[in-house]
Amino acid sequence: MRVTQVCLDYAPSSGGTTTSITNFNQALGGGNIVTFVSQASPLEMMEGDRILAVPTVSGFLGKKYALAFPGALKTAGNLISESDLIVCHMLYRHHVQWAIKIARRKKIPYWVVPHGILDPFVSTYRSGRKWLWMQLVGKSILRRAAYVIFATETERQKALSRFPEMNAVVVHWPVAVGDTSPAKRAEARSLVRELHGISGTDRVLLYVGRLHESKRPLETIRAFGQAGRPDLHLLMVGPDETITGEGCARYAREHEIANVHMVGPVYGNEKFSYYMAADGYVSLSAKENFGYTVAEALACGLPVILSPGNDLSEELKPERCGWFLDEEGATAAVAGIKEFAGASLSDLKEMGGRGRRWVQQQLSPGRFKEQLESLATAAVTENRGIPRKTVGRTRDQAG
Repeated sequence: MRVTQVCLDYAPSSGGTTTSITNFNQALGGGNIVTFVSQASPLEMMEGDRILAVPTVSGFLGKKYALAFPGALKTAGNLISESDLIVCHMLYRHHVQWAIKIARRKKIPYWVVPHGILDPFVSTYRSGRKWLWMQLVGKSILRRAAYVIFATETERQKALSRFPEMNAVVVHWPVAVGDTSPAKRAEARSLVRELHGISGTDRVLLYVGRLHESKRPLETIRAFGQAGRPDLHLLMVGPDETITGEGCARYAREHEIANVHMVGPVYGNEKFSYYMAADGYVSLSAKENFGYTVAEALACGLPVILSPGNDLSEELKPERCGWFLDEEGATAAVAGIKEFAGASLSDLKEMGGRGRRWVQQQLSPGRFKEQLESLATAAVTENRGIPRKTVGRTRDQAG
């Protein structure tokens, strides 16, 4: 089956979205990826992928809408016209409208993968522009998609509450982790802690993610400081965005919060060294439709502290693998960090073990591949005249 992924800014610096696109592409046989990219941000080539970059125009329409001129789209249009299935990632931009226009003309089934963009939180900013786009084209795109694929049931339910006329399914994103054996863990723990001047007996809480205001890095530092544990350290891993690492460090200094370590961006195996060097993971994010770093932390055996904005929380609560905060405010976050700091090592190990087992059962690459292959076969078959059965259903049990 020839499957083409269509997306924006396919590059490592794009974070979880790029990881998801790579996983979709590999699970569906390694087809082509058409990515619209800003001329000001050259494509970072991803090894092993067949990528066609479409440059967007300069100015407002290029920056805000990812508009590309017809001449730049000719080769890409020929490419996706030969597809059996088109997978469109994200919404509100020209790449989606362009790809689906071709899909309809050529009678090619398509999927939409929103990546959290249908969460009500996203409509709290630039709301007028998004509302207009949905009225003009978005609702029709969702309604006519073979499947709209969500990473968690919480993400799906929130989207359906606003846009009920779509064939919504749940497929958990996969997580593959390398060597986390006791020997490898001990080595990573020693190296990372020595690098940052942290003793082997002090407890370490880990933040991994872009330094974006929606991820609440400053709120994380403040709650960490208010927990008042001199034997606790906060490692913050991630690239600058709307907030910088220096800004975070300055905030900690100005508020006299000790033991905050700004690491910067870390990728690949080096990132997993930080998971294995830590004792727990924290995300106070306002919105995470899945949260790859949450899943990676669990896969490495770390108990987690999660805000209500983490959509994976509802599925993790029954596993008792961490602290799942009931509210967004500082009070709940401080309480969670204090409880983590005061928990016994055996309790932390048991929590981490339960989380790790859940990831192995629910987020395996093999399970993800089986689910997508099943949905792809159904989409192509249904497009040949076999009608779909139910709008708004869930399919996370597939495979």
